[in-house]
Amino acid sequence: MFATLTRPHTKAEPLVTGMDMIGGAWMAITASHQWRTIKQAYGIRHWARSLEITWNPRSGWHVHIHMLVFTDNPHTDCKAMQVDMLDLWNRQLERQGSRQAGKRHGVIVLPVTTTPAQVGGYMSKPPDSIGSEITRMDNKTSRKQSFAPFQLLDPDAIDELGAGTARRLWLEYVNATRGQRSITWSRKLRSELIGMPERTDQQIIDDTTHGTDVIDIPTGQYRQLKRSPSLMAYIMSRIETGEIPLAEDIINDIDNK
Repeated sequence: MFATLTRPHTKAEPLVTGMDMIGGAWMAITASHQWRTIKQAYGIRHWARSLEITWNPRSGWHVHIHMLVFTDNPHTDCKAMQVDMLDLWNRQLERQGSRQAGKRHGVIVLPVTTTPAQVGGYMSKPPDSIGSEITRMDNKTSRKQSFAPFQLLDPDAIDELGAGTARRLWLEYVNATRGQRSITWSRKLRSELIGMPERTDQQIIDDTTHGTDVIDIPTGQYRQLKRSPSLMAYIMSRIETGEIPLAEDIINDIDNK
């Protein structure tokens, strides 16, 4: 099943406040006796949860949870589970100092069919699938005039919001999410459903980074380029299009300025 959990918010609410309330409510849910009762009643074996964040000019920051729920019974009653989850969700929201979520959008539970062997591929599908809802925050695009965080770096968003507003919102997002995990999952999900241990960051880099060295940037020039992101981006774009001599000329010219 695919579930979404959200809460009421106000335009002036700082992002960190919304994250604290959502995060606190979620942690309280997973530690509660009522959650254990719900898991037993609906045969919930595992879950994977991600945090989605958007910003809307009319309503400000919006933080909500997307969750994949894996059950023993493929025909679990989604409507009944939605009612039970909403009751539990609202109990924990109130304890965090938040207003209760509405019946219409507070908790939404939808059926999804898959098998354990397909889980790994399912959770990394392209951005137009339910899987991308939980794994691809970086590919989010605006809906109903809302902006995903990484859209705040796009020229169109900067033109629409103004450079100052886009920069302020981006920095607020970075400061609020620093050190936070956007995706979490239940114990033994990987071993029982995916069948492989979690890889380290270095292992992922080693497996996905391939290529041939095409240019060498001396340490001094590189340090100067780091202080000029726009020039660094221009040089990288020239390298990607094969204009290596031009990129080298720009790098060598740095020492002459």
